[in-house]
Amino acid sequence: MRWFTARGYASSLIQDARLVTSELVTNAYVHANGRQRIHVHLYDSDAGPVIEVWDSSSQRPAPGDLADTDAENGRGLATVAALAAAWGVNPLAGGGKAVYAVLAVP
Repeated sequence: MRWFTARGYASSLIQDARLVTSELVTNAYVHANGRQRIHVHLYDSDAGPVIEVWDSSSQRPAPGDLADTDAENGRGLATVAALAAAWGVNPLAGGGKAVYAVLAVP
């Protein structure tokens, strides 16, 4: 995650960024059945660094139960919610959605 390193973010935040990015991209891929383009955007905001994943599916994601350790899947967004200062979903003008996570800077 050179983008974070180039901006001087701490290694602990970079580890969180890797996991959050992986979860958001995996969620987009799984729910689109792998038949679409997925775009990852990184940018700084006043609240902290933002990871944003765009996909063409209009299906809104919903976090599962992080405490359900028997589940084989469904905890990705709960993990994102636990690591991020904020997360959410915005529709894209041309269709699809952008799921974002704002990371808290330690």
